[in-house]
Amino acid sequence: MSNERFMERITSRENQNIKRMVKLMKSRKERMESGRFVAEGPKLCAEAASAGIVLDELYCTAEAREKYSQRLALLYPKASVCCEISGDLARKLADTNSPQGVYAVCRRPQPILDECSLPFGRYLALESLQDPGNVGTILRAADAFGADGVILTADCPDLFSPKVLRSTMGSAFRVPMCVTGDLPALLVRLGATHATYAATLSDDAVSIRSCDFSGPSVVAVGNEGNGLSRAAIDACAHNLIIDMRGGAESLNAAMAATVILWELSGKR
Repeated sequence: MSNERFMERITSRENQNIKRMVKLMKSRKERMESGRFVAEGPKLCAEAASAGIVLDELYCTAEAREKYSQRLALLYPKASVCCEISGDLARKLADTNSPQGVYAVCRRPQPILDECSLPFGRYLALESLQDPGNVGTILRAADAFGADGVILTADCPDLFSPKVLRSTMGSAFRVPMCVTGDLPALLVRLGATHATYAATLSDDAVSIRSCDFSGPSVVAVGNEGNGLSRAAIDACAHNLIIDMRGGAESLNAAMAATVILWELSGKR
């Protein structure tokens, strides 16, 4: 790609585009209100473009342009604006200790799934998770095991925050997702067409190995510290527990969700 494709070289931290990118990376409110997010790294930017997400702006250092020349050559035509940035600015923007010097300002896609008309399928529902890394890991597992979708409550970490995006390795662009403001009500509605399960340590929970996931199913997983709310548990028809034979008392949310997604995928 010729140098003419690049509009300018930015070196100042006071540049308005750089300031806006910093806000997008740090502020959930800014991402929601602007309908934009920032993808960091050549792989994640390429994953976004491959998923049909619009790239408004592409920023990369001279070193990155040389190192990732083939991958970036495919991205240049997809971005409305391409700018070169200094290594100092790349480090300022980085959400990692080893920045790769490539950033894209992307348009935030609309949720693929509508909670009012979810199709038949096998879903994982996440209630009030707190750790962005857990959410990202779960989305990656859902992508790997072919889940039909992931349902999240509105208070879960923003799906397009840097930490969630980085931990999904691009899966956030491929997994159908639905964000709900009332998970118990949604679980009740889905109970008319899906087998609904709450992952809980309650006395009446049955082994996940005996659960019937052969038809449309939904499994709800709760907050890292407190588990599922009482309302979410009551909204499900069944309670399940993951059998453990070792000395660990429990699994964290991401590990438990991965086991559940594996079971869901294996009983189609």
